[in-house]
Amino acid sequence: MERPGHRETLESQANLASLLFQQGRLREAEQLQRAALETQMRVLGPENLDTLVSQGNLAGILNREGRHAEAEPIARRTFEVELRSLGPNHPGTLDALQQLGMAMAYRHRYPEAVRLFQGVLRNENNTANRGNRWAAWYAFACVAAAANQLTTRFAISGRPSITDITTPPG
Repeated sequence: MERPGHRETLESQANLASLLFQQGRLREAEQLQRAALETQMRVLGPENLDTLVSQGNLAGILNREGRHAEAEPIARRTFEVELRSLGPNHPGTLDALQQLGMAMAYRHRYPEAVRLFQGVLRNENNTANRGNRWAAWYAFACVAAAANQLTTRFAISGRPSITDITTPPG
C-alpha cells in the first residue's frame, strides 16, 4: 500500500489532477493539485522538478478558471525558480513563462508581459534564439491571444521571425 507522501502516490495525484483538468473538471483538479503540491513541497522540496511542474499546473488551472490574480504569483515563483535552477533552455521554463505571461495579459498588463518575454528571448544563451524559438513564439502568441493583441503578423505568418517575438505588437 502506498503512503501519502510516497513519490509514486504524488505522481498519481498529479496525473489525476491533469486528467481532471483535461476533462474540464477544474474545481476538482485544483483541489487535487493543491493537495499534491502541498505534500510535494514538504516531501520533495520547493525546487524539485516534480514540485515545479505541479506548481505550474496549478497556475494553469487557476488561469483557466479565470483566477489570474491568484495564478500570477504562483506562475512567477515557478518561472523564477525554473529560470534559476533549470535555466532558460529548459522546456519547463518556457511553460512557466507562458503561464506567467497569460496571467499578466489577462490582468491587462500586456506591455509588462511583453517585456518579460523580450528579456528571456534576448538572452543570448536561450535556445529560444536558436533551435527552440518555435516554442517561445508559441508561448508568446498564446499570451498575445489572451490579451486580444494578436496582430496580422501572428495570425497570417506561418514562419515568424525572431523580430516577431521580440518586437511588441502595435
